[in-house]
Amino acid sequence: MAGKIKNITTKCTLAQTGVTNDTYPIVGTPGVALTAFTQTFTAKTNFVFNVPPSIDFSNVSDPSDYSVTVTDTKNSKGIVTVRLFSIVYTPDVLQPSSDEIVFVANAEPGYNPSTGNIYSYELDTSYLKSTGDNRSIKMYGDPGAVITVQIYNTTPGYPSIDMYTRVYTFQEDGTSLSYVHLGVTYVVPTIDFNIPGLKYWRVPIGDEVIRITFSVSGANTILWDADPVTNGSAELVYLYQYKDTKVILQLSQGDTTGINSGNGFFGVGAFGLDYMINLKDQWNRNDSYTANWTTALNYAATGLGTNGPFAANPTGTYVEIAATNPSGAGVIAETTFSSGNLTQNLVVGRTYKLTFEVRVPIAVGVNGVLFRHSTTNPLYSLANGSRSIGLFGEAYTGNTGWRVVNMEFVAGTVSADKLQILTTNSSNAQGIEISKIRLTPVYAVGSTTTDINSCSNIAVLQSNAAGTSSDTQDFDFTLRVYVAPQTAPRKGVNYIAGALSPVQSSIPTGFFGNNVNTDLVQGTESTITNTIKSSDYNAYRKNWKYDNGAQEEIDVMGVLSGGYNTMNYENGCIATISNTQLKVRNAKFLGGLNPVFLGNTMLEFTGTLNIVKNPVGGNAVIEFNIAGWFTEGSNLTF
Repeated sequence: MAGKIKNITTKCTLAQTGVTNDTYPIVGTPGVALTAFTQTFTAKTNFVFNVPPSIDFSNVSDPSDYSVTVTDTKNSKGIVTVRLFSIVYTPDVLQPSSDEIVFVANAEPGYNPSTGNIYSYELDTSYLKSTGDNRSIKMYGDPGAVITVQIYNTTPGYPSIDMYTRVYTFQEDGTSLSYVHLGVTYVVPTIDFNIPGLKYWRVPIGDEVIRITFSVSGANTILWDADPVTNGSAELVYLYQYKDTKVILQLSQGDTTGINSGNGFFGVGAFGLDYMINLKDQWNRNDSYTANWTTALNYAATGLGTNGPFAANPTGTYVEIAATNPSGAGVIAETTFSSGNLTQNLVVGRTYKLTFEVRVPIAVGVNGVLFRHSTTNPLYSLANGSRSIGLFGEAYTGNTGWRVVNMEFVAGTVSADKLQILTTNSSNAQGIEISKIRLTPVYAVGSTTTDINSCSNIAVLQSNAAGTSSDTQDFDFTLRVYVAPQTAPRKGVNYIAGALSPVQSSIPTGFFGNNVNTDLVQGTESTITNTIKSSDYNAYRKNWKYDNGAQEEIDVMGVLSGGYNTMNYENGCIATISNTQLKVRNAKFLGGLNPVFLGNTMLEFTGTLNIVKNPVGGNAVIEFNIAGWFTEGSNLTF
């Protein structure tokens, strides 16, 4: 946790102590002052501060937590040329979440103004809206200075799209700019531009990267970074545009060893006819297995056993796909999601998460590698959940340099979909190393179901596009599963009979193996409040945990206590959950000797999800493994 600093400067330099990337520490013992951090503004040669630099605490939660000492250096005329701010922050009991201190330091000519210098710019670099957005660039420079501004779409794996290129000249006020278009000279206070919505760029819709290039020539110089940008050089700024995303809650049968390792006993329909699937890894090859890889363009697959990623299976192993003399660019290797490679066939229309680790060794260096899902089904060939992902080479030593790649796709066939690796050029010594392939369903749908919107054990919240709203969103949810299969008489629900990791700590020992409800009478309903201990609802996130550059098998979200808890996700989603309640209701039936059953015994989980920060570039899936607490009970009584 850190506070932010915003510096608005003109024609001066800034020196900082105790500040890292324009942030300062705010974590400490309440009431005990932290070490002071400083900001020193120095006017450039032949400039002075006619209006001394100022500090603004309007955007901090409590200005009284800050104390400031100001030290000035003045010239012979008594005009400030240097101002030092020394700030001491004393933490409060409640830690602030978004403190920002604003400094304004605008120097003016005191003697002879400089020429050709461009000092700073202002631009909102938050995420662009998926439906399109408008932005403005305001710059500060010497009158007569010239700068070229180019705006490109430079999404990896696709040709660059040039939006426009213009040459601007600073006017006498040092902020206004002139440019010539079709022989007409225009003067503007800012550079205003529009980024279209994602659907206007290309199909299929995906995340986009917009690059702004600032360049100079001749005697002009960009000074807003530590390293001046001079003739022939450029300064790059990137804006990111992400797809609208969803936050998905689901009751799952578990992702951990020992919890409902088979079909389990819960279904997604009122009669439990469709078993709820397990979200387990379905990839069935070790990390150095090569027979499943088909190579092309003079590439070959070799299994290697040292310097692989951490926790590979076996440890340190991987497959190298390389060529000393490639015969072209394109698909160099592919593997099929079919029997032998997987523990079970894919389900057409189901969404899967594909995760693997890759490294581009310097010995078989590469200028560009792409990974993509491929299917022959035209219904899903452009709806595979992920466009090609690009990776560029970098040096490494030992077992370092491995990167985790996450992809999602929608299966188009039962056993013919493929993972393909492509190169973007055909120069000598190309290659890629790959390990730790993992394939898991994303959603806890039924064993034959693919549509998450038809499953009672899943709730979908359409989140705002990333970065488009600072407002939080509240979402009341109800998740239901039913005992399966259909039997006569119907079954009840028991607590698990023994200590199955990791849920055993959530159930008092005396409840192991007992019926959840007080009896087996039809329609009996129990609300579980204090039955489960303080570790109320174990939640698992579909995420990977990193350790020394590599991933472990699963990351337990931790405890969601019955009151209020915060969840942080790899794609930036932050959420809290509250008002949770768990309920079990025995099945009901009509009639006597030949009863008509009205559904199966139901497990219901309700609560409120509050989205504090929207996800970025992908769905946030919150998986509740509460089904792992229970097992099928005895027959209900008529």
